[in-house]
Amino acid sequence: MPSFIKAEKHFGNSLKVIHERNEILLVTGKIDTTSESIAVAVLDGKRIMFKLVNSQQNNNKETTEEYSGDGYDLKLTYKEKEDKNYSIVYEGRLIIKNNLQKSNYTLVGMEGYN
Repeated sequence: MPSFIKAEKHFGNSLKVIHERNEILLVTGKIDTTSESIAVAVLDGKRIMFKLVNSQQNNNKETTEEYSGDGYDLKLTYKEKEDKNYSIVYEGRLIIKNNLQKSNYTLVGMEGYN
């Protein structure tokens, strides 16, 4: 992760995979000099930074964030859950689209993991 990014949420396949093996699919955060909201993911072996295009929260406290960058569009939807082992966790889904394909992932996330 570039040092100029202040990571806020880390998403992966499971909390165990994030914590024990540091396997992270997506990180959301802010650029420290501008406070611009971004996401970072590795797609096709290349680290890509995405700019936040839209963010909203519905009445069920489910957050949807849409990002765009390098020919890809991401739609991250998550909701905060309680977990006895971690202070704040999230459950959700990620849709990645480009001109050729669309991929769907079920994710879990946590705050403050480095």
